[in-house]
Amino acid sequence: MNTRVPKQPPPHYAEGFGDRLAQARTDMGLTQEELSALTCPEESDVPLVPARTISYWESGHGYPNLGPPIRALGKALGYESLAWLLRGDESGRRAGSRSDDPRCYA
Repeated sequence: MNTRVPKQPPPHYAEGFGDRLAQARTDMGLTQEELSALTCPEESDVPLVPARTISYWESGHGYPNLGPPIRALGKALGYESLAWLLRGDESGRRAGSRSDDPRCYA
C-alpha cells in the first residue's frame, strides 16, 4: 500500500520572490554576503539568513517560510512591511536606509 503524501503547492508569495529579493538587495548596493550579515540577531554574530540561502532564493530554487528569517531580511532591507517583498504589493514601502550596525560585518 502506497502512503505517499502529496506535494504541497508553493505558498502564494513564492512566485517572483527571488526576483524581488535580488532587486531590493541590488537597489541597496549590497552583496549577498553583506545582506546576510545584516540579518544577525542583536545577541549574535551569526546571521539568520546565510548568503548561500539568499543565493538559493534569488535563483528561484526556493523560498522562505514566514518567520524570523524573512522578517530579518525585511528589516535589513529597510521595509516597514513585507508586502512588497512577499507579494509585490506596492504599499510595502521602504522605511529608510539599512542599518549601520557594523556588529555583523566580518
